[in-house]
Amino acid sequence: MPVDWKVKDDTIVQPDVSIICGDGNKKYLDYPPVLVAEILSPSTALKDRNLKKEIYASQAVKYYLILDPAFNKLEVYEYINGAYNPVAISPSN
Repeated sequence: MPVDWKVKDDTIVQPDVSIICGDGNKKYLDYPPVLVAEILSPSTALKDRNLKKEIYASQAVKYYLILDPAFNKLEVYEYINGAYNPVAISPSN
């Protein structure tokens, strides 16, 4: 079920998929999820790879997944030492 995450008063995002620890029965989420996944489409790919990735990193979301159905690809990033580091990309070549 989609959940709005109020990052700041002027910034609200709705990840495609998120894993939330704690009370998820609020009007909107007011703390970072543990994991966020975005499913790319031609109209959202640039925003998901750049703007949303920056927002999630600024809030120290532990895991960020990017699913690209056009290339049958999954990228997994882990927030370590203040930045996202790639920990898995599949299919691996």
